[in-house]
Amino acid sequence: MTSYAETVAVECIECDQCTDECDFLIAYGKTPKELANEALNTKFSDNPVLPYSCNICGYCQKLCPENLDLGLMIMEAREKLVSERIGPLPGHQPAIEGQEFYLSDNFRIISAGTGAESCDAVFFPGCVLSAYSPDLVKATYSYLKTQYANLGIALGCCGGPSELIGKTDYANQITEQLEQDIKSLDASKIIVACPYCYKRLSEQLIDLKPVSLYKVLSEAGAKFPEKGNSTYSIHDPCSARGQPEIQDAARSLIYKAGYTIDEHTHTRDNTHCCGMGGRCFW
Repeated sequence: MTSYAETVAVECIECDQCTDECDFLIAYGKTPKELANEALNTKFSDNPVLPYSCNICGYCQKLCPENLDLGLMIMEAREKLVSERIGPLPGHQPAIEGQEFYLSDNFRIISAGTGAESCDAVFFPGCVLSAYSPDLVKATYSYLKTQYANLGIALGCCGGPSELIGKTDYANQITEQLEQDIKSLDASKIIVACPYCYKRLSEQLIDLKPVSLYKVLSEAGAKFPEKGNSTYSIHDPCSARGQPEIQDAARSLIYKAGYTIDEHTHTRDNTHCCGMGGRCFW
């Protein structure tokens, strides 16, 4: 079977559109074609830090006139390193331990709601928002319950951290278990806060009709106390690239809070990764 590295090696025209913008390519001073040839020759086994340095944010594909996605080649390399027991690297241990905590009984909750055995929809805040502000998760869940008569909640992980370090099979097991848990509540919809979770679950759990929390809040007419007339810039999550409805919903909520927005150069589909691997939020 042809690897994506072979595709990049053949089709990259070295136009420099991505190498002028991508932080990863700038740091290593290499074109996608050069990296592809390195992947084919060495599988990065002599330099595993390199493929783990890419943000896999999708910006290269957005810029590429040939529509090449370097992230696919990088993911192949990470999976290969894992299969050879070279990856994940020691620096990934905190992410692995964090994910295991989010999957443990100390954190994980699957509930149809107080006193209920089934529900129509489930709120899935994801691990990042839950760790950042448990109070915000609780407040959001309380508001969503005013919009949905039967709303459950699922605390856990979508499998993203394992996916990003190349442990794809384990990531898929996590997602499959989440699907089973939610379907056990008879829920047919999942409301997702984290943009990376939304991207992953939209691809993996089509039957559960994942919908972005920001879209739900915007369409519900959620009101926020006005904070004043300050102007801010937005750093869109790279995992929301190509999702104009979600980008618009986030902006709608910000405008409703009384703020104005200054759209800078690297915003919306031109956003750069913030370093959180797509797991950030607005």
